[in-house]
Amino acid sequence: MSNPYFTNSLDLIPGNRARASDVEANLSAVEEGFDGVAADIDALESGKAPIDSPALTGNPTAPT
Repeated sequence: MSNPYFTNSLDLIPGNRARASDVEANLSAVEEGFDGVAADIDALESGKAPIDSPALTGNPTAPT
């Protein structure tokens, strides 16, 4: 599965325990992925129309 935010994978053999260093590295990668998602969401929200936009208040300007 391809994902632009979460690219790290942990290859564990069933029955083996994960090393703390592997877990920490993967946790850091997940946190970075969430930071990327949050940045994209912030960028998208900045492009929204203001709630008091004339197109959003008053009489409809398009067929309803």
